[in-house]
Amino acid sequence: MRNIGFMRSVLWHVFCSCTLLVGCFNGNGSSVVFHNLSLDSLDEMTIDGEKVYCVSLVDDSERFTRRLETYLNSDEWASRHVIYNIVDVRQSQNEWWLKWLAPVSLPVTCVFTHDGRLTDLIPGMAKESFLYIRQAAKDERPTVFHYPNNFERDKSKLLPWLGCVLECKKHLDEGICLSEGLELVGDSLKYPYSYYLQIVGALSERDTVVACKAAQSMLTCEDPYKLNLYKNEYITAKKILNPDFDMKDEPSIRVDKDIIELVGCKVDEDFPFSIVVFNDGNRPLCISKIFKSCSCLKWPKESEKVIVPSNDSASLDFIFRADSRGKVMREMYMASNAINNPILYMEIKAFVE
Repeated sequence: MRNIGFMRSVLWHVFCSCTLLVGCFNGNGSSVVFHNLSLDSLDEMTIDGEKVYCVSLVDDSERFTRRLETYLNSDEWASRHVIYNIVDVRQSQNEWWLKWLAPVSLPVTCVFTHDGRLTDLIPGMAKESFLYIRQAAKDERPTVFHYPNNFERDKSKLLPWLGCVLECKKHLDEGICLSEGLELVGDSLKYPYSYYLQIVGALSERDTVVACKAAQSMLTCEDPYKLNLYKNEYITAKKILNPDFDMKDEPSIRVDKDIIELVGCKVDEDFPFSIVVFNDGNRPLCISKIFKSCSCLKWPKESEKVIVPSNDSASLDFIFRADSRGKVMREMYMASNAINNPILYMEIKAFVE
């Protein structure tokens, strides 16, 4: 078994070396782009301590790649000490990147130093964004480029904490629990992923007291948006606090149709329509907010929360008012405490005469 493990290790290093030589540079010495490499793979590639790497989180990999390669193929971008990796967050193995950063929007590029330390976060894909990515990779220190975030922290103060969370995650993946670091981060950032890592670490050491404390802390910061991003993590926390936890006991949202067709609409005339919302769970469903993509959609009870009792339904009345003829497509989102679909998406398709 030891020989098999040794051979795998040797083959892995050979693979990484070959991939690096073939993939990182093109014929004229300019950098090129990798896709969906794991963090372990990047660490292996930079094990010599001479290369930095940038990880760009995207949900439109092709478009971002074209923009990035445009810059990489120019002389000013040519760099043999930088590895670029584009991560498609729609792939299941990459979801943890989103849970770690909880970004406001995508793309976001994480710039790491030669020793694997997070040094900057650069949002967007405009020319300015790419220029700051290059600067951060070259200088290996944070730039002045703004970084909007859900933590409401200045970037200079946020980077060390997110870096600490990442280090704790990497150690947990290796079977090492840095309990003090996890607790410190949890107290500082107070977001679901840091609490979840505390749970994982505590369970690995069979410390149910710490696991329950972290689970309780996670539930105190629950809202529809966090529940949507950290669904499985919240389920884990609920199971720790209640060994008899059953998904059927949680609120569950459902509508008859995801696409609502409105026929017979006329320009500048109100067109009323209703959406029936079902709660298939055994706890009350609370719809806290309804987002609409256009002012042409109105909900008269805008400021009210909707409570749907367990195993019951409610009819919500809306008004559509078109300002032009033809086929009109709009979107609507319902934010709720439903564990199956905290952010429910619907499409409104209107045919205006």
